[in-house]
Amino acid sequence: RSPTKGKKKKNSPPAQLPAKVREIRRGLGMTMEGLLNMPGAAAGNAMRPPVQLITPSPGIVLKSVEKKTGKKVFINLVSNELVKRPVNASDQEVDDEHLDKLGIRNLRVPLDVGEPKQSTDKHGNPAMKCDVIFHPAVVDRCHPGLPTSDYFVAELATLALYWVSKEMDSELVGWKVIKGKYHGDGPEPFPWVDGAWDPWANGGKSQPKTTKNTGASEGAAGP
Repeated sequence: RSPTKGKKKKNSPPAQLPAKVREIRRGLGMTMEGLLNMPGAAAGNAMRPPVQLITPSPGIVLKSVEKKTGKKVFINLVSNELVKRPVNASDQEVDDEHLDKLGIRNLRVPLDVGEPKQSTDKHGNPAMKCDVIFHPAVVDRCHPGLPTSDYFVAELATLALYWVSKEMDSELVGWKVIKGKYHGDGPEPFPWVDGAWDPWANGGKSQPKTTKNTGASEGAAGP
């Protein structure tokens, strides 16, 4: 049974962006290569946590449109176990039973957004693509045929479109799920900062109020 059956969704956008990796990179004016070679905590510098590349697993593909240009934007929802599961107000990760029964209402959903890149549609027309990475527990519940599919697709689409539009600095309108698990040659590696989704990134606060270094985004309403 879908967690949203008989319930209305909130239309307000999520409030927090997990941009720890990009903030570190931009704040230091570093390239990706420079970021990966940055001394980590193992070298005794707690301000520079170790960074590695993680390769996500493909999941589902959303197709949206850039309002200003009419250009198609393909959003790949991908996953990796290093991303935290949805967490409650106490920064505790919730289990599968919670997700199946209650969805992600009142939870923060850790995610990260890759760099938007040039691509093409099936006709060879110019398009954009962007990857959004979550924990497998939420992406796996989007697969067609599952009772949780409609609910989780809608929730993750809300999150993904909101933050991809922020990353592109351009409004996206509408979305649909298209065939395939990934648009492009294959999932591209994400730079992962050790502890990026841990409570310390929030300054020890269980409910971060700013958009800085939170590593989480409020999920849209569940049931």
